[in-house]
Amino acid sequence: MPPEDAYLVLFRRIPVLATLLDQEGCFIDVSDAWVRRTGYTRDALRGARPEDIATEHSARRIREELRPCFRRTGRLDNVPVEFRTTDGSTLELLVTSTAEFDAGGLFLHSLSVFTELSDGARLERRYRGLYHATPAMLHTIDPEGRLTDVSDHWLERLGYAREEVLGRSILEFMTDASRQPLVGRLREIISEGDFRNVPRQMVTKGGEVRDVLLSSHTERDARQAAVRTLVASKDVTERNRAEARLKEAYGEIARLKEELERERDYLREEVRVSMNLGRIVGGSPALQAMLARIEAVADTP
Repeated sequence: MPPEDAYLVLFRRIPVLATLLDQEGCFIDVSDAWVRRTGYTRDALRGARPEDIATEHSARRIREELRPCFRRTGRLDNVPVEFRTTDGSTLELLVTSTAEFDAGGLFLHSLSVFTELSDGARLERRYRGLYHATPAMLHTIDPEGRLTDVSDHWLERLGYAREEVLGRSILEFMTDASRQPLVGRLREIISEGDFRNVPRQMVTKGGEVRDVLLSSHTERDARQAAVRTLVASKDVTERNRAEARLKEAYGEIARLKEELERERDYLREEVRVSMNLGRIVGGSPALQAMLARIEAVADTP
């Protein structure tokens, strides 16, 4: 039996729900367990895409979030999806996908393995819905600093759609000044652990700079390696602008105060000169010039 055929037989017989997809995201093959659990035969699936048999919500998520993210990163980890079986029931699954390449770096196929949702996974899914809806700027990054999830408010503040950001490095959304100290050190910084109220500058899709304070919490595995980091951002742009305007106003007040003090001292000197030379009567330019000279040397020997 050729190695390719042996591999195909092995793939079909593995006792897990598994699929192979081509570069266009269409089914190439599925495991026997997938056929038994979903009811779809290989012939029925050939040329179809996962979203064709997914629930409406999952189909939209596959198109708008998961596929763009997978194309950027080549991987998905324990992402919840729902499929419709041939008997009309809904199958709730977690999918882990990885891209396979040949020795020359050309894409071969993507391998996806599915597990059915446990009660804990269902809670995780509910948490995900709350995460998206919370009125706060939240984003989650993997150990490499790539975005794996963002809240709706984060997207609203920065002007992006979810499919535009997932899988991209968080550094891509920072100003040069905020990004440069992190280049080459992001993984190390993430692994170091939590931080509080770190100032950074983010850039909206339209190019506007937003001042934020970042606080994070890193989740770790049994070996204490970073798994993912949840980051909360507080937009302080308006506060900083108000403080800058106030500082500018204080500076203007100080400048005016100094100017008034100089004017006061000048007027005092004028009064003193007038009092000292008040007995000399005359307003001609020559007399005024002479009086000025007299005043200049009056206190000298």
